[in-house]
Amino acid sequence: MMHSENIISLYSRKILAQVCFQAEKHRLSLRPCEGEALPETANIECYKDLSEFTAGQRIEVEVIEMNSANGNSYFYSY
Repeated sequence: MMHSENIISLYSRKILAQVCFQAEKHRLSLRPCEGEALPETANIECYKDLSEFTAGQRIEVEVIEMNSANGNSYFYSY
């Protein structure tokens, strides 16, 4: 049986996000910048290859709120 993610929000929104280095996962990730409508501590899952960016760089991305199979919500950028 295949499980899929559920979309909570029907609308995407553009936000300013900062590229961060996650040392424990040895990879770059995104976090919302201060002043955006999302908590700064929120993790943004990203389809985009972030290797062209440097940690600390700010980029504009579109995000949508998603709900995982275990009920936790997160933000996804495409």
